[in-house]
Amino acid sequence: MSKLSKEQIKRIADTASMFDGVRLMCDGYKIRLQDRLIGRQVRTQLFVNGSIQGKWFVHPEVHAEIKFYRQRFMYIKKSPYSKKKEAIETIRHADFASIGQALRHLNTICDSVEVIEENDCES
Repeated sequence: MSKLSKEQIKRIADTASMFDGVRLMCDGYKIRLQDRLIGRQVRTQLFVNGSIQGKWFVHPEVHAEIKFYRQRFMYIKKSPYSKKKEAIETIRHADFASIGQALRHLNTICDSVEVIEENDCES
């Protein structure tokens, strides 16, 4: 079970091309990180086995692929006078601020993370 070191993450993030992206093998899944223009921002999209499917987000309990996407909690106050907040909903996002952020996230949640070289990848 190998993971990426901090130096490897920094080197990959610095040398990644916007057009090629980064290809990884994480826990048996092929992951591709590629910069895309979303709105007016350049964000990093995460593709699992070459695609993003809406059914992963609608029924996350059935699909194991959803674990690769970043998770955000929505909070509400219990009452207007209380300072305590309660988590009501979990939202998954398919984009990251940068390739470095995506690599750090994948390094945290996966047991093994390996970079796939261009000549090793079929597609």
